Amino acid sequence: MKKLATLFGAFLIASVVLTSCGGTSACDCAEVGLDMMKDAISGEYTEAEIKSKYQSKIEACDELSDSDENFEKEIEECIQSKMVE
Repeated sequence: MKKLATLFGAFLIASVVLTSCGGTSACDCAEVGLDMMKDAISGEYTEAEIKSKYQSKIEACDELSDSDENFEKEIEECIQSKMVE
């Protein structure tokens, strides 16, 4: 359970800071964050492999997050709505 909580915490941070939406919406960034979380939970990839796999997408959301103070909140809202689905 502690590992799941740690993964979830890491996912939230990753979704806000490390995921990318390819220059589109916050919900696209949230989707990439969820994909990263699935990869982490599956155990098929190491943390380094996940970061490498999504590295090209990481920077775009980083930039959007830095330029729009509401962007992180929009990502969190999208994540919550997608987790309910």
